[in-house]
This record gives sequence, structure tokens and C-alpha cells, in this order.
Amino acid sequence: MEFLKRLSSNDLKDLFDVLVYDEDGALRMNEELTSSTEYRRYGSDYAKYPKRIAEELQRYGGNSFINFFRDEGVLYKEILCDACDHLKVSYNKSSSTSLIEQNMLAKLLKDSLEQMSKKDLEELLHELGMTNINKMIGENKQILIASVLTLFQASGSHSYALAIAVADAMVKKL
Repeated sequence: MEFLKRLSSNDLKDLFDVLVYDEDGALRMNEELTSSTEYRRYGSDYAKYPKRIAEELQRYGGNSFINFFRDEGVLYKEILCDACDHLKVSYNKSSSTSLIEQNMLAKLLKDSLEQMSKKDLEELLHELGMTNINKMIGENKQILIASVLTLFQASGSHSYALAIAVADAMVKKL
């Protein structure tokens, strides 16, 4: 869950909303985040309490009945692996959590990029400072996608920022 510490309050808002509110916008019966000291102290400044949000995510990912007896949620890695299975992400269960996260983000990024038009991809590359790339590789959309994925894999800690930029581009498109 270390990556949550790198996100802004704006980035954490959607996760907070999913953990706290149901589909109808009502507070979830089992959520504990809005009654936490951190929430009362920092409110919508979610970046001030990513650890507490991570704890809520672990509880959310577990079975409520079992959570009652063990007083904690399932391990984040277990939730992550379940999500990877659901999304058909290739990963090794014995790999580090951060590597599994990176595989998941790469898959989501690839899927998002494949849904983008060539024009949207070129705009994204321009935003990422890769302004001359389309001149070098011509009309091939798959090479554009490969270029962005290579940047993602080479960027280390900036990979999350790149993934957020792509997600933001997809949201703007909607």
C-alpha cells in the first residue's frame, strides 16, 4: 500500500468514496473511515491519512463476518492478487507487492492506451514531453503504445504519475 502515500488528496478521493459510500451514495454499513480520528482531523485532505485508508481497504477486501473475529482485513497483497486474477494480469504470487502493483498498472495502462484513438495517444505523448515521437514512428498506433509502456516501465516512481495522467486523459474523453 506504499503507493497510496504518493497520491494526492484528489487522487485518493475516488478510492475514499468507494470505501465509504455504496452505489446509492449512502454510507456503507461496515465502513469505519468516517468515524476515524484521521477523518475527523483532516476531512477531505485524504493525503494526510493514506495508512488509515489502506486499513479500510483491507477491511473492505475481506469477509465482514471473519473480519469481526480477527479485527482486521485481509492482507493487501491478497486483495491485489485477487484483483490481478479478475483483470487477467500476469504476475507471480511470490513477487514483491510493488512488482505485482507495477504489473497491474502496466496492464491497466496498456488496456487504456489500446482504447485511445491515435489522436488521443499523440496528445498524451505531447503532454508527457514526447513531442517528436510521432514523427519518428509514423502512423503505427502499436508503436505509440509500446513507447508509452516503455516510458512507464523505465520511470520507476514516476510510473504512478504516468498511470494517473493516462487515467485523467481517459476521464476527460468521457
